Parts: sequence; structure tokens; C-alpha cells
Amino acid sequence: MPPKSDRVSYGKYLVTAAACNDCHTRQEKGQFVGDAFAGGMEFKFPDGAVLRSANITPHESGIGLWTEEQFIQRFKAYSKSNYTPHQVAPGEFQTIMPWTFYAEMETEDLRAIYAYLKTLEPAENQVVLFSPAN
Repeated sequence: MPPKSDRVSYGKYLVTAAACNDCHTRQEKGQFVGDAFAGGMEFKFPDGAVLRSANITPHESGIGLWTEEQFIQRFKAYSKSNYTPHQVAPGEFQTIMPWTFYAEMETEDLRAIYAYLKTLEPAENQVVLFSPAN
């Protein structure tokens, strides 16, 4: 584990440990295809709805226009003190991202993740995050 003072290396360590690439990179038959971290991996729900992972590269179609504070707040919005879970209605946006788990990370860890993600090669990929069932 790199020292926390090396923010980018520590962020890479956290991103690797959390396996962010596994969901945020498209796969076909278990093999990565397309640009790393550019999103678009499809998760099909039994009712026919499709969720796609977000582009988390520093391209403007990803997190390129996000500030560090916006990135942190996206996670912290799901902390125990801020979030009340609700029943997801049929056809409503759903996610498999474990927001409540990652929301409890230390802010400095989220800063490190953001710092690392900003060093990635920007990949243009405008992702439609959710398509409800027909």
C-alpha cells in the first residue's frame, strides 16, 4: 500500500482494491473491450430494464467537468446520516453501485480516488445510464 501522502498512487491502490474497472469498463464474454473506465458495461434486470456503468474517465462525457467536491459529495450523499433508502418502483432508475458502502469512506480516500481518476486517459463515451423496461 503506498503512503496516503502520495495521493495519486494511493488512489490507484484504492481503485484497484475496489475493482472499479470491473464494472466501469465494458466486457464481452468476460473480456474487457473498449476504453478502460469509460463505462457502458450493461447490467440487465429481469424485467428487461438495462443499467449501464458510468464513464469515470476525465473526459467531459465522464467526470471531466466534475470538481473534486462534486465527486466527494456524490458519494457522501449516500452516507448513513444523509440517505434514507426507499422502495424502487418498477421502471424507476436503479443502480447496483454500492453507494452506501463507499459513502462511509474517509474523505481523504475519496480525494485520492478522484486524483487518480483524473490521471486516466480521457475517453469519450456518452453513456445512457438507465433504460427502463419496455
